[in-house]
Amino acid sequence: MKFFGKILSVFLAVTALSFGFVSCSDDEDDTVELKVVATYYGFASGEIDGIPMIVKSTVKFYNTNEYLIDNDITAVAGANVFSFTGTFEVGTYTGDPTKDGTVKCTATKEYDFDQKKLVDIAAADRTTEDCVITNGKYTESDIFDDGTGITVEKK
Repeated sequence: MKFFGKILSVFLAVTALSFGFVSCSDDEDDTVELKVVATYYGFASGEIDGIPMIVKSTVKFYNTNEYLIDNDITAVAGANVFSFTGTFEVGTYTGDPTKDGTVKCTATKEYDFDQKKLVDIAAADRTTEDCVITNGKYTESDIFDDGTGITVEKK
């Protein structure tokens, strides 16, 4: 009977261990599905470094507490027309962009026109801006030479 008890104990131990290995798989996908929780659109014109520009801006806030700013910029310098369309800034945020209140945005990457790509902003150089949403709108301030900005509205 002792022999049968030992075999039963070993059998139960092996069964328990194999159950643990089967039920705790490391190949499960732990990624979070990226979803836009709020989108804001805006349009403005003014001068940047003395050059007249028209800027269309789309700001998307994601469920991962990240945001992205896409811009469509047209600049006219004399007879020359320059344009940029693409992601201008990426960063993280705290707060709720789906309703009125303050959302704190910290840029982590910005478009570098010399390198023609998004580049990391060094941690020491990052700043946090308060985006104060009122009636579904907020202003991205200090965009143009005169200190005005772009008011974006939630859609």
